[in-house]
Amino acid sequence: AEEAQQQRVSANRRERQRTKELNDAFAILRRIVPSLPSDKMSKIHTLRIATDYIRFLDQMNGDGCRLFGCDMPLYEGSLQTTFNMWRGGMASQPQYYPEPIQQQVYIKSEEEAWFSGGVQNTDGGCTLSDQRSSL
Repeated sequence: AEEAQQQRVSANRRERQRTKELNDAFAILRRIVPSLPSDKMSKIHTLRIATDYIRFLDQMNGDGCRLFGCDMPLYEGSLQTTFNMWRGGMASQPQYYPEPIQQQVYIKSEEEAWFSGGVQNTDGGCTLSDQRSSL
């Protein structure tokens, strides 16, 4: 009986340590990943934002500061600010993680003041094509 008690105490100690390490890792991730004031930084939301940020950084790095064919200059010299602006534009889309699509408006005309250049479509927005499926 005492041996079983020791095993439970030891298992509980390991579980508390594992939980602490996991929570510490999420705290570090929350400091690294740009977030908006409206974000509820639960673990799952933090992972979603981190995934989006990695996707954003990869696209910016691989396409010379262009996202989905649109020029994306650094806003106020900050990747984090540019990411939050990009994320805000993507969040307004009806399907954020769609199946491969033919075309979808990404930047609306009222947002054009933030960005220079880009491929213009007929309604004044920047069009993203099947490039999204390569992410």
